[in-house]
Amino acid sequence: MSSKLILIISSYTNSFFSETQCINLILLQCYPRTRAIRWSVCYVVTVCSSTVHKLRVKWNQCVQEMEDAVKRRQVEVVEIDRRLQQQYENRLAETLQQIRDENNEIIRRNRAEVEAVYEKKVNNNLLHHAS
Repeated sequence: MSSKLILIISSYTNSFFSETQCINLILLQCYPRTRAIRWSVCYVVTVCSSTVHKLRVKWNQCVQEMEDAVKRRQVEVVEIDRRLQQQYENRLAETLQQIRDENNEIIRRNRAEVEAVYEKKVNNNLLHHAS
């Protein structure tokens, strides 16, 4: 105990109060201070609770915003993927058509060449047999 408290207890005990009554009197004198401290603690707890609630709300908002951003990016990626896939398929179809056209042209020229050679040989054979 502090020396001040001992002095107060001894002053009360020297009078007609018992030691327990003295302690009760001291506690009653301390009550306003302890009440103020309890109110301060209650205020701090309330502020902390309010702050925790606000932080939870902000955290949930941030999480929601992140989820929304991820969903938007996924949609963008899917749209870009579809567009690129369509472009690839279009280019592939165009390239295949060009290759087909080139091959058809080569086949047409080869056929014409073969027919010309055949006709020439047939005409030469006919001329040799006719002579």
